[in-house]
Amino acid sequence: MIPNEDLLTQWIEMIEQKYTIPFVVLTNCEELQKNVTVKNPNAFEQDAVVITTTDFLADQYAAAKSVSWDIALFEEL
Repeated sequence: MIPNEDLLTQWIEMIEQKYTIPFVVLTNCEELQKNVTVKNPNAFEQDAVVITTTDFLADQYAAAKSVSWDIALFEEL
């Protein structure tokens, strides 16, 4: 999911309140590093919904491009 930064908090709150799906928020380098492990060096490769912003996705293009996404959802680009 790739909302613009203005809607990021709203999307996270909605998912937490209405759904029970696992998700990972990647919007800065600190969050990215928290989700990197020896077994998973690409934080965008998750068994969960990845929520990021357009700007951060553009900055991390190479990592995001290497993922075989099932679906990508952009909001208000």
